[in-house]
Amino acid sequence: RRAMPITASDGSAKFAKARPDLDDLIKRRFFYRQAFEIYGGVAGFYTYGPPGSAVKQNLIDLWRKHFVIEENLMEVDDTNIMP
Repeated sequence: RRAMPITASDGSAKFAKARPDLDDLIKRRFFYRQAFEIYGGVAGFYTYGPPGSAVKQNLIDLWRKHFVIEENLMEVDDTNIMP
């Protein structure tokens, strides 16, 4: 008997159900949190803890390896203030 494939809506429902647990884990392990959280927080700004900083740096390194080195594109750095 073949299992039915998981559809996007099934995956979305499972993620929505697991989201509070994921948010709790991220806070407890200090991957990231809202910047200035003790003062009420500032929308769009985040403070990264040690594991979050490592994940962020790994993503940047992978991006750089693909686009700058393999695709021979130029890298531009700009401010990261989100609305």
